[in-house]
Amino acid sequence: MADATAPATSTTPLWLAGPSERRLQEISSAITSRAPRSPKYTAAILEDVAALRRLAQSFLLCANAYSSPILRLPPELMREIFANVAALEPTKPSMLGWIRLGHVNSTFRSILSNMHQLWASAVCDVSQRASNTVFARAGNLPLTIHLDDENESIEAYRIQYAMSHLAIARHLKIREYDPDTVLWTLQPREMSGRALPFLETLEVEAIHRPDRDADWLGTDVYGLRPVLAPRLRIVRLTNIFIPFPAENLTVLVIERRMFSEDGSIPNQDDVLPSPEQVLDLLRRCSNVEHLRLENSIPELTPLPERLLPTLSIPLPHLKIGDLWAEMDRLTALWSHLVPSPNARLRINPDGIDVPSAYTEIVDRDRLSFLASFQRHISTRHCDRPVAIAMDFDNYDEFKTYCGFYRRKPHFVTSTWEGLSIFGEECIGEAYASCLDITFSLCKWDQQVSFGAFLDSIPSAFLTTIDTLDTRAMSGDDLRRLFLRLPLLHTVHIRDCNTQVLEVLSASSPRWILPQLRHLRLEPISLCVERNESMTIDDVPFQDIIDMIFLRATAGLRLQSLKVTWVTLVNTDQAAMDTFTTSLKAIVPAVEVILPS
Repeated sequence: MADATAPATSTTPLWLAGPSERRLQEISSAITSRAPRSPKYTAAILEDVAALRRLAQSFLLCANAYSSPILRLPPELMREIFANVAALEPTKPSMLGWIRLGHVNSTFRSILSNMHQLWASAVCDVSQRASNTVFARAGNLPLTIHLDDENESIEAYRIQYAMSHLAIARHLKIREYDPDTVLWTLQPREMSGRALPFLETLEVEAIHRPDRDADWLGTDVYGLRPVLAPRLRIVRLTNIFIPFPAENLTVLVIERRMFSEDGSIPNQDDVLPSPEQVLDLLRRCSNVEHLRLENSIPELTPLPERLLPTLSIPLPHLKIGDLWAEMDRLTALWSHLVPSPNARLRINPDGIDVPSAYTEIVDRDRLSFLASFQRHISTRHCDRPVAIAMDFDNYDEFKTYCGFYRRKPHFVTSTWEGLSIFGEECIGEAYASCLDITFSLCKWDQQVSFGAFLDSIPSAFLTTIDTLDTRAMSGDDLRRLFLRLPLLHTVHIRDCNTQVLEVLSASSPRWILPQLRHLRLEPISLCVERNESMTIDDVPFQDIIDMIFLRATAGLRLQSLKVTWVTLVNTDQAAMDTFTTSLKAIVPAVEVILPS
């Protein structure tokens, strides 16, 4: 048996050798002495053992810190890393997620324990037995209450916990996906006047439950006393209503989803706010930056133009306005509003979120709809739209889109010519939309034609347009549009066909895009020559060459031509190379790209 009192060996560090040898000698002397055994001395030896173990643990921690770069990072940087890990690895009742960071070592555990905001965001995301521990680690911080049953089942205790802790919530985010589970259980009357002193975000997206509409969404609930939430800035309510104060809001979204698994939702006015309630609400939204009203606009009386100076509702800070409703309701509401001239408006006058559930319709009122927004197109030349995007489908999706864009003032570029609205070269940073109109159930016919819609666009919308992005349309419609846009220098045409080239090759080209210098065609189907099997979508090489040659001969030479997403029909790469060479002989900058 080894001698327990042996002196320190040569492997003992010098700084420890002397003290350890002396202490061991003391213990050895006590063992060999004939003095009575002392329980206190035994306890002292055991205390030495415990101290050495603690010292050894400290040395191990130091060794880890020295050899692990992450442990040498500043605590504030570690906290930022942990916050990102928490976003990627959320905790759930059945999965620890980011909480496992505390199991790595004491340094991780110490930093994580002091991240009270992180714990405050997880109180509803842990098992029932862990909720009190997580709540304690949140300190005195307000909670983030988040329930979402899209990918998990939410047990009853989590719902009860959320509803019982609203008074100390900072962010409340609830989204229902399971029709059999009600995540938000409080009627509007139960919430009326409740004190929520810390609440900053209120987001509740409920599934449509028609059996409770009369009680939960009746017109009277919109007049209830709001919750007392002086810090509230963001409100998003879907198929639910919670009375809220509007004065300090920066985001307001009120949505009535018109569809459920059982079919469409009857959207009668008895489950919508009254006209007076909507207008009063908007008057109190003087700080709102993002406003979205989807299928929640009642039937209003339009405000006469002469009363605008005194009765209109200013929204001076509005950046984004999303309005979904029937056309007459939209135009009536819009007549009351005076948003910031820089606001982006996204308008859906068909008020449909699932177009396939309805039959497309022809509506003559579409021809006068854009004129309702003429006031928003600034009279100042520098603020008018300079680009327009158009897309329509009259056969499958029955959707028509018309968007007007301004240039972003701080976007840096040597020239705006040739810069597409949606091209990869600008990645959406060059242009800012000022008005997007989407007709979701739009059918055009001979009586109400798409050409008539093009003619109905007010001239004030078009006088400064120099850039166009459009899907190919009939030759007559394309010619009609081009004649209204004489300043175009950049044109991007999608689904190019022979009709497009016929218009661009007009016998009097000075009447068709006299300032065109940059043309982009994509996608396009190219072939060597005409034959009986080709369709209108198959474009012969020579048609493109003839078009650009004709324009060049007329003094309208293109500066750049970009042909992308090319499909070759009955041809080969050699013919393609010959075609590209012919283009480069006429156009200074040519780019032809086949799909990889």
